[in-house]
Amino acid sequence: MDMTLLGQAVQILWQGMLGIFVVIALIALCVAALTRFTKK
Repeated sequence: MDMTLLGQAVQILWQGMLGIFVVIALIALCVAALTRFTKK
């Protein structure tokens, strides 16, 4: 396997994982904000 190909694969993998973590964090923040505003 070529090292450049492996590097591209790792880069795509990291970008995908980072995107998933960002989406999960945004959803968690929205849920936390909604629970705070609806508890009044």
